[in-house]
Amino acid sequence: MPFQHFSFLLLILIILMLSFSFLRILAFPDATWSLDKGERVNLSPKATLFQTFTAHHDNLRQIEILFGKFTLEKSDVLILELVQGECTGLSIESLVLATEDLSSRSFDSEHPYTFVFDPIRDSENQRYCFMATFGTDRVIDKNKAPRFFTDLSKEEVPYTLSSERDPGTDPIAIRPGYTNNSILTTFQELIDRISQYKPAFLKDGWLLFFASSGLIFTFLIAVLLMREEEKE
Repeated sequence: MPFQHFSFLLLILIILMLSFSFLRILAFPDATWSLDKGERVNLSPKATLFQTFTAHHDNLRQIEILFGKFTLEKSDVLILELVQGECTGLSIESLVLATEDLSSRSFDSEHPYTFVFDPIRDSENQRYCFMATFGTDRVIDKNKAPRFFTDLSKEEVPYTLSSERDPGTDPIAIRPGYTNNSILTTFQELIDRISQYKPAFLKDGWLLFFASSGLIFTFLIAVLLMREEEKE
């Protein structure tokens, strides 16, 4: 097999693998949830923040978190957890569905952090507890501790802090995201989401038509170029 043919086939294979991987891990934020900045909530050392929420769809895949501006040093760790059930009913037997340790990095309020985990298939209408625990060996000022925001637009139960007796007045600004059961439905939802931001003349399947035509046209051009090289 000529080197040009091998390179072309390898390129096509890489594109297909990247596309498959992208669609497989792609998740869509819940469009009914916003991330509006409310009051700041500081998380003191060795304290845990609890937030109960309801998943509106199956295949819960991620949680977007609106942090304030802060930096975690090497000796700091912010532990994120997702637990099955209400936060008020947690026990040693509670099922921890996902966990992630964050350290040695900075956060800001302009770019939500995405807590990603394996899809939870039957998550629709289920209650979950999002938890964040801050651990550090250094003395830290309150204003430099991990910082969250409340969200005044949601109707979920208020957050609670292990370091405080009374709960907050509003929920924490987080937003769940979901994936689909198949790559085909994920691709269709991606097209639908894009349709919300494109001109009217590209709606009703025209975007998919143009995208497919472009791929086919590119493939044909590559084949023609390869044949021309063979003739030479």
